Amino acid sequence: MKRYIYYGVQVVILLVAFMACKKLTTDAFQEQPVLKAPLNITVVNDDDQLPVVGVKVIISRKTSPKDDYVQVDTIRTNEKGQINGYMLPYPNYLKIEVDTTYYHKGEQMLEFATENGGNVMLHTTPKYGMAPLSISVNNSTTDLSIPGLELSISSRAPKTTEWLSTGPENADAAGKLMVSLPYPNEVRVAVADTIRYFPDTVVTNLKNVRGEAVALKTELKPLTVPLEVTLLDKDNQNPLANAEIVVLLKLTGEADFKDINLVGSTDNDGKVVLNAPYSGEVMVKTNDDLYYLPDSYITRLAYEKNRKITLSSKLLNPLVPVELSVFNDVYGINNKRAAFGTNVKVSFRKKGQTTFTDFLTSAIAANGKLTMSIPLGDEFKFVVTGDDRFMDKTITFANVGFTLKAIDFALDLRPAKYPEPVLTNLQVGTLALNNNLNVNAPQDVVIDKLGNRYISEGSGNRILRVDRFGNTTVLAGTGTAGSTNGDGAVAQFYGPWGLTIDKEGNLYTVDNTAATGSHKVRKITIDALYKATVSTIAGSGTAGYKDAIGTQAQFSRPSGLCYDEARNCLYVAEWAGHRVRKINLVNNEVTLIAGSTATTPVAGITAGVGDAARFNFPWGVKLSADGNSVYVSSWTGTGISKVQLSDNSVVVLGSAKANTSQPRGLYVSPANQIFISNTAGFYISKMQTELPGNASSFTKLTTSTTRGYIDGAASTARFSGIVGIAYDSYSGIFYIADGDGGASANNKIRTMKSSDIQ
Repeated sequence: MKRYIYYGVQVVILLVAFMACKKLTTDAFQEQPVLKAPLNITVVNDDDQLPVVGVKVIISRKTSPKDDYVQVDTIRTNEKGQINGYMLPYPNYLKIEVDTTYYHKGEQMLEFATENGGNVMLHTTPKYGMAPLSISVNNSTTDLSIPGLELSISSRAPKTTEWLSTGPENADAAGKLMVSLPYPNEVRVAVADTIRYFPDTVVTNLKNVRGEAVALKTELKPLTVPLEVTLLDKDNQNPLANAEIVVLLKLTGEADFKDINLVGSTDNDGKVVLNAPYSGEVMVKTNDDLYYLPDSYITRLAYEKNRKITLSSKLLNPLVPVELSVFNDVYGINNKRAAFGTNVKVSFRKKGQTTFTDFLTSAIAANGKLTMSIPLGDEFKFVVTGDDRFMDKTITFANVGFTLKAIDFALDLRPAKYPEPVLTNLQVGTLALNNNLNVNAPQDVVIDKLGNRYISEGSGNRILRVDRFGNTTVLAGTGTAGSTNGDGAVAQFYGPWGLTIDKEGNLYTVDNTAATGSHKVRKITIDALYKATVSTIAGSGTAGYKDAIGTQAQFSRPSGLCYDEARNCLYVAEWAGHRVRKINLVNNEVTLIAGSTATTPVAGITAGVGDAARFNFPWGVKLSADGNSVYVSSWTGTGISKVQLSDNSVVVLGSAKANTSQPRGLYVSPANQIFISNTAGFYISKMQTELPGNASSFTKLTTSTTRGYIDGAASTARFSGIVGIAYDSYSGIFYIADGDGGASANNKIRTMKSSDIQ
């Protein structure tokens, strides 16, 4: 084709080849009119072959042989799913595609080369249930349509507070616009160009596929002029920043000033420039009466001298009382636990501001609350981040007024960092207790999901709690032997040994001494603020063997116990009864699992089914990882047995095996690794291979077999008489009750952790 360029009288003829990549018209010389042709687009839903109404279509043109494209326009389909006669320059190479915010990809390339233009059919499917929204815009006085008006469209899903904008869009030549949006949703349509037009906003709900229709009414504002407003402190004349200034208008013949949606905020120099109406009277005033002492000024901007105004005010600092309750409901919505000690960052956003201002960062108190007075704002923000137990979380709260705000902040647990123990480079230490508390013959340790460590005292007759921050308290027990139920502060125990915890966060322990009144299984319920209540769920208090319900049943020195969530029951080892019992927690019925039922119990380490099997002073009892069986440790005879729960059959895994010595405490990992506290051997071992018929093998994790108290590497550390063992999958730490051995007992909770992890 030919192009002509005139330089004075000289004529230059340039021949441009129409090559495969085609030089784009808008990139070519512009000395003669650009040629345009019509583009027709149809969008079809492949799910039902119906037209897609109101979907946004993006039109781009190719700008280089390297397949670079630049967006030309976006336009929505009409009520027939079409865009007809959209004029574009040619020749061009076009890409026409469906906006993928709500619809799946639909795209077509088009060589737009002649005056005939082109026709495109795009195929797509919705990502969500979509509904059409028909918008019309009319003049509020004449009722005539307003073509091309810029609109603001946003939506929000049910039970959410954040509006999501589709971006500014324009009505067509008929003052109409079709928009396709997900449902159910609340949709807000507003006049976007509020500098030139009076504001109008319509809110509707898209409930189903039929969609909705809305109508906006507006008209042009009067002509405007720049108005410079300066806000100064009335006492010291310093500029006041971030103050909201509003302009109201009263036209000739009107009685009152009207809001024309003309608002701005002062900068650091206390200034703001607003394009205010030229005609009529304007009232300029502070609009933050809660934050700034009010001031106003009335003038006519038809006079240039009136277009700079100074207002005098004073910054106010109103406060809002807030009580933030921070908790976790991992043990059920009706059994919340206060997330005390968790650090929360608090910030606020004042009216007119776009960013939040940091207020404080504080730890949650023991009552689970953070009580404070926050500077008045439109929104408050609360953030927990970097906590070792709880996932990062942010909530915002829309504030209204000055009244006390009670806000709940529910936190979720992080996934455990070390679900399986890391066993390289193990180091042994001692758990530090505070508040002048020590442990007296600690027997067992159990760890809840929130990092609280509970310790049973065999001679101290108490249950201690060490929270995840190391604070030590007495959860239950007076320290005097007895069998009193009730509030944890007055409750009594007879030598509590084993400990376990159920899915609701309740603890269970046993009364183990030979004294009359002992021989019971006790339950410890814990409320949101970790107040304990003790009750007896099974055992009459008289030594013996009797299967029955609750306190009608009899035990003979129950020792270790564990919880089975799938069956909602406890398994209880009997030290002097040489057996394992089951307590159904629905009705507290006690039944035999395996072991001797003789009047004078018979000890041993033998296989068998039910009462034909034998245990020898059993202590440890732990559920297997698959939940199908229970491991039992026999102290005398150094035995490890396994009870199949489907038929109560017992196999012996090891008896008097190497690297075991009077085993008591057991821990079973999610991968079914079995860890053993060996009381007489003074070491921790692990079952290396599990084989029935006394064929299993064991390895030592700590190697010293000499009684003592030495922290350090697992090869040199020493214990005096280790009993219960537990593991925290969040920290990777084993907790070991080092409390056996009488006068030689260490009376410590020892820790064991790999130095290869943080």
